[in-house]
Amino acid sequence: MKKILAGLAALSITVLGVTALYTGTAHAANCGGQGAPGSPTNPLPAPPVPYTCTLPGKDITVAGVTRHFSAVVRVTGTQVFVDFTMSAPLPVDVPIWIEHHTGISGAGGTSDNAQGFILAGQTTATLEDSSPGRNGQLDVFAIFRRQDKGRVGGPWIQNGVPPVPTTAPPVVPPSTVPGTPTPPAPAPTTPPSAGTGALGGGGTLPQTGDELWAFVYAAAVMLLFGGVLWGYGVRVKRT
Repeated sequence: MKKILAGLAALSITVLGVTALYTGTAHAANCGGQGAPGSPTNPLPAPPVPYTCTLPGKDITVAGVTRHFSAVVRVTGTQVFVDFTMSAPLPVDVPIWIEHHTGISGAGGTSDNAQGFILAGQTTATLEDSSPGRNGQLDVFAIFRRQDKGRVGGPWIQNGVPPVPTTAPPVVPPSTVPGTPTPPAPAPTTPPSAGTGALGGGGTLPQTGDELWAFVYAAAVMLLFGGVLWGYGVRVKRT
């Protein structure tokens, strides 16, 4: 009986130890896929920034060598960080990529992307890239870029609320404010110049004075010419 009780106690301790181990290393909630909260197919709102979620990842095999890749996604509202973890080191650099789309990947929307490596002999690396308020699918790849066999995850990530553009109101000059009469512009004034005009102290007469003298001169010539004609007529009558 004592042996049975001792065996049950040892089994209980083992179960508790394993449970504590997995509980202590658990990450945050799964990021989900294209139907994560905040996506067009999920009516639930996206979690407010900052938030963290986990990509359970997948096994990727190359040349008979298999490694498990997972990632933790950290969203700040201005940037998105992806912390990669590989199950065991490799003697070569392992390429990794992230690409945060506006909308579904492959739909032609704008995106932010970054690439790097899990360096030889190491098991972790971090990439960061996004725009404030970008709302769409986050593609995470290892070894094989843009291929399903290299996709570590593709959750819908909303990186905060898109910023609202601010525009300053137009500045309207006081003279053009609606309902306000525009004061008439003052008439230009020309200061008098010395030595000009009829009363000037020397100089020449204005243009109107030249025209008057020309008229007087023309009248005198006409009178003289008329007198000559009249005298010639009188002489003809006498003869």
